[in-house]
Amino acid sequence: MTSLNLTHLSDVRTLVTQLGFHPSRALGQNFLVDGNILDILIDCAAVVPTDRVLEIGPGLGVVTEAILDRAQSVVAVEKDHRLYAYLREALAGYKQLELIQGDVLEVGIPALLARGVDKVGSNLPYSAGSRILMDLVCDANAPRGIVVTVQLEVAQRIVAEPGSKTYGLMGVWCQLHCDVALTKVISPNCFWPRPDVKSAIVVLERRESRLLSE
Repeated sequence: MTSLNLTHLSDVRTLVTQLGFHPSRALGQNFLVDGNILDILIDCAAVVPTDRVLEIGPGLGVVTEAILDRAQSVVAVEKDHRLYAYLREALAGYKQLELIQGDVLEVGIPALLARGVDKVGSNLPYSAGSRILMDLVCDANAPRGIVVTVQLEVAQRIVAEPGSKTYGLMGVWCQLHCDVALTKVISPNCFWPRPDVKSAIVVLERRESRLLSE
C-alpha cells in the first residue's frame, strides 16, 4: 500500500492528484478520511483470522487494508475502473485479496454470497447503499455480520421502532432477519469530498433461522 496516510485529508488529496482522479458524485464516492472512525468501523466488524469478508466499494483501500490484516480472505468489488487499477497495484502484496471490477448489483450479490461470506465490512456508496444492504440482508446466504457506513437517514430507517415516523419496509426486513444497532453518527467532515448529510455506522447481526419462524 502507499506510504501516504489515507486517513489524512492532505495525503488523500496528494494521492488523487498523482492519479489524476477526482471522486464521482454520480457513483456516490465519499472517501473516509478519519482514523478514529476507521478504528470504530473495524472494531465493530470484529474480523477474526477465519473470516471470509466481502467489501463493496473499497475506494482507495483504507478499509480494505485494515480488514486484510485480520481476515482469512477478502473479496472487494469496485465499480470505478480507475480505482480498480490503483487497488490492483497498491494491494498486490495481499495474496488473500480477490479484487473484482464491476457494479456489485450486476456482478450479483447472491453469486458473491454463495461463495461463502462470513462478514461484510464496507463504506457503502451513497448512490446505492440502501439497495445493496437490502440484497445482503434478504439473501438466503446472508452473512452473519454486516457492518457498514450509510447515510444517517438510511441508518435511522434500519433501526426505527414500530410506530415511529421512520419505520418502514427497510426496518421491517432488516429487523426480521437481523439484530440491528446504530453505533456511531459520523460528521460529514470525516469524508472527502464532504457529503451534504451525516452518515452512520450500522451493525446487523444475522438471527438464527429458528427465530424467524417463531
